[in-house]
Amino acid sequence: MKNKKMAAALAAVTNYIKSEEESIVSQTCGPQEQVPVIENEPIFASPFSRWNSGGREALMQMRTMMQMRLMGR
Repeated sequence: MKNKKMAAALAAVTNYIKSEEESIVSQTCGPQEQVPVIENEPIFASPFSRWNSGGREALMQMRTMMQMRLMGR
């Protein structure tokens, strides 16, 4: 009786693992849904500004200086 329960449990676990693997394979290799692509010009929050780029450059420079300080250069 104990062997039958063990065999049933092992069969159930094996079947579950197999079904999970099959579902993963079908999700990754299955047919891809066609999503319509809308080709519009990108919408920016604001046009290019020297003030915006200057702030970004300052942040990047500060990050570089912190990295150099941490690396001991």
